[in-house]
Amino acid sequence: MTAEDMERKFQEKFLLNSQTDLKDAVILDYYVTATYWCQQQGFNQYQLSIFFTIVYNLLKKIEEENISLVSLVTEFKMLLAETGTNSHTFGDKFFSIQQAQEVAGYVSSSLFQHYKMYLYLFTRTQQPEIISNDLSIEVPFPCNLSFPKSLDEGLPQEILNRYLILETPSPENTEEEDGLSTPTADELVLSPATKSIFHKLTNEDVVKIINETTNLVLSTLQESLDDKVETQRGLILDKINKININKPSSPKSVHSEHNTKLRTGSSRKK
Repeated sequence: MTAEDMERKFQEKFLLNSQTDLKDAVILDYYVTATYWCQQQGFNQYQLSIFFTIVYNLLKKIEEENISLVSLVTEFKMLLAETGTNSHTFGDKFFSIQQAQEVAGYVSSSLFQHYKMYLYLFTRTQQPEIISNDLSIEVPFPCNLSFPKSLDEGLPQEILNRYLILETPSPENTEEEDGLSTPTADELVLSPATKSIFHKLTNEDVVKIINETTNLVLSTLQESLDDKVETQRGLILDKINKININKPSSPKSVHSEHNTKLRTGSSRKK
C-alpha cells in the first residue's frame, strides 16, 4: 500500500478534513508516517494494529486531557509493557525486545521531542481564513440582435436616440437648404436704381475713384511707417546719450601740469 492509499483510507475512516483544518492535517500526516514506518520495519498486521493503537491513544491523551510530557511518557511505558508481558502467550503477535526498542525510539523522536508543538496545536483554536475574489464578467449580447446596444456614456437607448443622435436629412430638406444657400456673383440680381448708378460712371470717374482709394491707403501706411521710424530713432538716441566717452589727455597738457608741480615745490622750499 502506498502513502497516497494510506492517506485516503485514514481520511475516510476518521473523517479528517486535511484541506481546510490544520489539526486534521497534522493528525493525518502523523498517522500516515507512522504506518509507513511500520511497513518499512516489516511488522505484521497484529503488530501494526498494536503500534497504531499506542500512537492513537497518546495523541488522544494530548488532545483531550492535555497531559504533561512526563505523564505521556509514563502512559507509553505502560502500553508498551502490556505488549511485552503478553508476548510469551501470543508469540509473534506482539513486539519482541528489539522491536519494542525501535518503537520506543520512533515515538520518542516523532512525538515526545515535538510535544509542545502538538500541545499547542490541540489547545489553540485555528483562526479561519476566508479568501474570496469577486469577479465582474461582461458577456456579449445574444446573436438575435441586429446591432449591439450603444455604450455611449452608458445611456439608455431611448435617451440616446432622443437627445444625442442627429437625424439624417431627407432629400426634400436637402433641396430646401440648397435653395437657401448664398447666391454667387453671377446669380446676384441688382435693383434698377443700382444699375442706373453704375451706368452713369465714365472711365475717368472709375480711374479717379481708384486713385483716391489707393492714395488713401498709401497715406495711411506712410503715416504708420513714419511713426515707427520716429520711435526707433528716439530709442537709438537714448542709448547713444547714455554712453560716456573719456578722451585721453594730450602730451602738452601733461607737460604743463608737470611744470606746474615743479614750480610749486621749489617755491615751498624757499
